[in-house]
Amino acid sequence: MPWTTVLHIADQIPVQSDFWQNAEAVIVNAPGHGRALAELFGRQDIMRVDFLPPGYLALVDRWRVALFRLALTPAENELMA
Repeated sequence: MPWTTVLHIADQIPVQSDFWQNAEAVIVNAPGHGRALAELFGRQDIMRVDFLPPGYLALVDRWRVALFRLALTPAENELMA
């Protein structure tokens, strides 16, 4: 199967959908998705994404929950405002 990258921005995670059932990884930028992601990936430790510190993102997949902080330039921050 060829590599595919899909960016899907969502306020909710409908874990029953085929799209989400086939997700390899999810980047979380705000609290509130821990329970759905824990169900989706079958790991309770994923619920810690509900306690993301300000300015951090989490990479979630079947093997890990990795927190990281973006280092943006002032110009990049302006684009996101």
